[in-house]
Amino acid sequence: MKSFIFLSFLLFTCQMQAQFLIKGKVIDNETHQPLERAAVTLTRDSSSTVYKYALTDPKGCFSFSVSEDAAWTVHITYLGYQKKSQPAQKGKEMIFQLKPEAISLKEVKIKGGRIYGRQDTVKYDLSRFTSGKEQNIKEALKKLPGIDVNEQSGEIRYNGKAISQFTVEGMDISGGRYNQITENLKADAVESAEVIEHFQPIRSLRNKMPSDKVALNLTLKSEVRSRWLLTLQATGGYGDQMLYNGKLNALQLARERQGIYLYKADHTGKDLSTELQQLTTDNQNFLTSTDVPTFIDQPTFSFPLEKQRLMDNTTHLVSVNRLYRKNEEQQSRFTFHYLYDEQHRNQGSQEIYYYSTDTIHIAQEQDYSLYTHRTQATYNYERNGARSFFRNQLEAHGAWNRSLETLHGNRELIQRLHTTSLQLTNQMNLLSTREHATSGFRSFFRYTYQPTTLQFAQVNQSLGLQQAYMDNQGYYQWKKNGMTFGITGGIQGEWLLLHQTANFSSPQFKLYTIPMWMWKRNAFRLTISADAAYLRKTNPQYTDLRINPTASLRWQFGPRWELITRAQFQQKNEEVTAYYPYSYWQNYRSIVSFSPHIPKLQDQLYSFYLTYKRTVHEFFWSLSGSYWNRKNQQLVHSEYQDNIFILTTCEVPNRNRSYSLTSLLSKGFYNWNLKTSLETQFLHSEGKQAGQGSIQNYRYTQFTLTPKINWALLSWFSVTYLASFTCNRSLIGEGNSLPVLWDIRQRIHLEIGNSTYQVRLSGEHYYNQLDKNHHQHVWLADAEASYIKDKWRFSINLCNLFNQKEYRYTTYSTIQQYTSWIKMRPREILVSVQHQL
Repeated sequence: MKSFIFLSFLLFTCQMQAQFLIKGKVIDNETHQPLERAAVTLTRDSSSTVYKYALTDPKGCFSFSVSEDAAWTVHITYLGYQKKSQPAQKGKEMIFQLKPEAISLKEVKIKGGRIYGRQDTVKYDLSRFTSGKEQNIKEALKKLPGIDVNEQSGEIRYNGKAISQFTVEGMDISGGRYNQITENLKADAVESAEVIEHFQPIRSLRNKMPSDKVALNLTLKSEVRSRWLLTLQATGGYGDQMLYNGKLNALQLARERQGIYLYKADHTGKDLSTELQQLTTDNQNFLTSTDVPTFIDQPTFSFPLEKQRLMDNTTHLVSVNRLYRKNEEQQSRFTFHYLYDEQHRNQGSQEIYYYSTDTIHIAQEQDYSLYTHRTQATYNYERNGARSFFRNQLEAHGAWNRSLETLHGNRELIQRLHTTSLQLTNQMNLLSTREHATSGFRSFFRYTYQPTTLQFAQVNQSLGLQQAYMDNQGYYQWKKNGMTFGITGGIQGEWLLLHQTANFSSPQFKLYTIPMWMWKRNAFRLTISADAAYLRKTNPQYTDLRINPTASLRWQFGPRWELITRAQFQQKNEEVTAYYPYSYWQNYRSIVSFSPHIPKLQDQLYSFYLTYKRTVHEFFWSLSGSYWNRKNQQLVHSEYQDNIFILTTCEVPNRNRSYSLTSLLSKGFYNWNLKTSLETQFLHSEGKQAGQGSIQNYRYTQFTLTPKINWALLSWFSVTYLASFTCNRSLIGEGNSLPVLWDIRQRIHLEIGNSTYQVRLSGEHYYNQLDKNHHQHVWLADAEASYIKDKWRFSINLCNLFNQKEYRYTTYSTIQQYTSWIKMRPREILVSVQHQL
């Protein structure tokens, strides 16, 4: 027995001795300041093959754990410094003092070095792109080649792909609502913007689990890094009523703690709710769940124009974001948001429904008012270590909406709709890693309460929904012979209760397992997985056993090219709104009476993403495409009787297909201070539609061309041009081809002045075909003059100089042609005073 214990002790000692720690620190040779995000690579013996790779932390430190006593060499590279290499010293901290490399800096300065490429990081020196007249960082990001900012939502894309995380000094203070930063952070406070491709937010997985996500990080100037940035603005004016706008912003974006405090009030039409939109797609390895079923929604409107030209609003926004970094591994974030929004609109529509037996025309005018209270509180704790990861996020959300709609036209009535949503969510992820294995546990829980009241004419309908949803899973992954294997198992449960005239409950649970296999060799990676699940519903009685395979391939053929493809087969069921067995009103003109049979769907999804970049030449190009094919056994049938659409289901095997192809080209010209981009998008969809007792096919095609130009001709003059050329076509039935619709939007923005005096002129032109014989031209113009003195800014704005009154727009949707019009805000004048600290 003693021999056995002694032998075990020797084996354990040998195993411990086989682990070696290589650590070090990278500093500037002259200032002795730490260099953050320096690239550190580890090679073995005389080989040039990189064994491990890392970036230094804010203190300039790095560390590697190796299992072999070999001749290791550490290589350090950092932009603007001489490369340095030296043999590793195991167990002793190595100090790398990098010397600035004047030749490299001179070469960058002469040869268009506004953009630097290093490994998977692309860095933009903002001082080479901005003129100092940008009011916020959002305006500066629009000038960067390869980066595109959506004019309406503010979403940021890099080379055609939406970013998955937005950070400042490496910290995500906004929790994905980065409009709060891009709209309120001054452009002159930011030193550089970094795009990190193949970003893996979990440290312990960075050398184990590859990622195709993209992150964007802003690095602040040293003089503002630990300061509070305060902005106070007050605006007053007049159009057809008194106008006002005001804001008080306080931002602190240091490396140890960050805070964003906002109060905004607006009565000029600006949509403040965009600052609360969740824009990032990354969930940091959280479980993703299906959305809560929604039976009745508040009416929405969609026009190509900015909402600021259309809404008569009163809005108040309060937002608090606070993030604390306890150390390099632990941080906690608290956020609170409250929004009050009151909107009034006057709009109308002319609708044409093309059925095989009849064509239906509906004309109506609406005076619409919407009152919204929305509040949200989130607490997030994260421990992101080198060997383990833990994150828990608790969130409470509430929304209260009340709308009043006065209708004129085919029907004269008043509709009142109250919708409420109360939701409590908790998400947790725990994982630990070893040399060749990773294990973890994920959990998701959500409770939702949604009462709804709809009133019009003689109808007084109440609908209450309660849902408790949970998903718990454990997973284990290991590497062997250059391949990665994984197995995930979990249980998912849902309890749902609906109350209308009677109670309806629909509980369900699912047991599932997901085996995974991944083979990676150099720049080639193949991943195959399959979701095998057993599903059981008790009302109605339903049991299903399904397998959903997925395959993805990533191939980086060369330092500039990358291809990602994905194929997936998926079987699923429609949500409860498709088989709720009782009739209910969706609105004043639609009543739903679906079959209680659960629809079963079979989806095939194929996609690819091809990208090419040459950062030195400021050239970025991406091509992406997708194909979606859905097989279904049911169709929604619409019957129009007595000014009411009656929606039912019918058993008809059918298929729906859609194709998309998008190309995005971005090119910067350093010597000309010019950025250009061209996006081309093609969409096609086809399927079947049932109505008025018949079934007919439909095809819809859309082609869009979007050029953008941002050109600083002189230090005191710049021009921005944005256009969108869209062609729509729809074919209904056998020979009912609707006329081709062309929609053109052009916008030009001129900026004249220096750091003291500025004039901004904007002009917009809209050309819209309304039908075969009618079209419209709409011309819009705005002007702004500003005087800047120290930290004060005085501005006067003239909006809608041509005093356009109305805008009309026609769209196609399956078997429908929809022409809508909306009243625009009149000519307005605004005077603004802003002070920044």
